[in-house]
Amino acid sequence: MVIRFRLLIIILFIGYAALLFHLYDLQIVKGKQYLARAESQYLASSFINSKRGIIYFTDRDNNPFPAALNKNFPIAYAVPKLIFDAKETANMLSGIIDVPVAELEKSFSNKKNSYKILAKKAGADVVKKISDLDMNGIVVDSELARFYPSGKLASHLLGFVGPDEDSIVESGHYGVEEFYNSELSPRTDLSTSTRSLIGETGADLFLTIDLNIQSESEKILNKLMETYKATEGTILVADPSTGRILGMASAPSFDLNEYQNYPLSIFINPATQHTYEPGSVFKVLTMAAGIDSGKITPQTKYVDTGQLKINGRTIQNFDFKKFGPHGKITMTEVIEQSLNTGA
Repeated sequence: MVIRFRLLIIILFIGYAALLFHLYDLQIVKGKQYLARAESQYLASSFINSKRGIIYFTDRDNNPFPAALNKNFPIAYAVPKLIFDAKETANMLSGIIDVPVAELEKSFSNKKNSYKILAKKAGADVVKKISDLDMNGIVVDSELARFYPSGKLASHLLGFVGPDEDSIVESGHYGVEEFYNSELSPRTDLSTSTRSLIGETGADLFLTIDLNIQSESEKILNKLMETYKATEGTILVADPSTGRILGMASAPSFDLNEYQNYPLSIFINPATQHTYEPGSVFKVLTMAAGIDSGKITPQTKYVDTGQLKINGRTIQNFDFKKFGPHGKITMTEVIEQSLNTGA
């Protein structure tokens, strides 16, 4: 009995000794390393859009479909304070992440930097290669980042989330991501340079865009672009009774999840940011003025010859070369076929 009691005491003593040694190793021996890594993870959280509001399309029955949401992606970053040999680490990583050795070495040598992003939304191959190196100060983790499930669909309308000028905090660029950035963004504490999150989720955004109408509009637009060898095109679909925009398609489009592979010029939304002559939009106003003054009715007829000379200038229908004169038609048909001579 005494032997068993002594054996139990010895086992408990060894267990507590092992626990104390482990605590000593964590807090004293490796304390600085864990502290540096913890600081880096805390600071890195300022650029993670984990609480950014979701953007939805809605159909005619008000059913939501996520157009922009947040998804877990691998991320690799360096903690300069924990890197023993900046030059060797830079040489080993340069070929994997395609960044010059000199640039990496400079970043790794600056121990004042809490962290250095190496790869965001990193592919499985890159993650494996970095992980296999098992180097001090190089961390592979995961972050919630912006993801667009439909890829190119409504790319100009939506815009994207990307780094700001400081390359740390991310925000919306172009489209509704930029226009409603303050509503979509999580609330941050701007009183400090780290812009630490204080936990309030950004507001969700429900657009009037109907997924089916948007998708079909883009298919039609792409066919028209190909048929007429056009360099740019736009289709707008609106509900005339409410003014709700149901579809806004522009081409050429771009993949929102790979926006960094496209030139800046392609991000401009032609439907809202380009300048156009009003053109045929004013035919409706012209016709309305004629009806309001009593000069014409929707059934008033005239003979269309395809072109008309006024004040020494020839006005021609847009389809004259293809279809020629339309003959006797009504004012209603003028609007339906957008004829310049009728207007």
